[in-house]
Amino acid sequence: LEHPKFRAAYDLLALRAEVERNAELQRLVKWWGEFQVSAPPDQKGMLNELDEEPSPRRRTRRPRKRAPRREGTA
Repeated sequence: LEHPKFRAAYDLLALRAEVERNAELQRLVKWWGEFQVSAPPDQKGMLNELDEEPSPRRRTRRPRKRAPRREGTA
């Protein structure tokens, strides 16, 4: 959590949440803020709570249809 790239990503997330006024992003900023200041055992508990929440199902994408091959091209 001390890594500069983590800090940059967290700051960008916080900035996006503020600018876009996106409730989901604001919730994530709050969670990560609490996670950073928590003791390691509490962090583990927070991660375990995430595992218990059902994750949204990802939609599978259909493979794209390719154009038919032209005869005579190499």
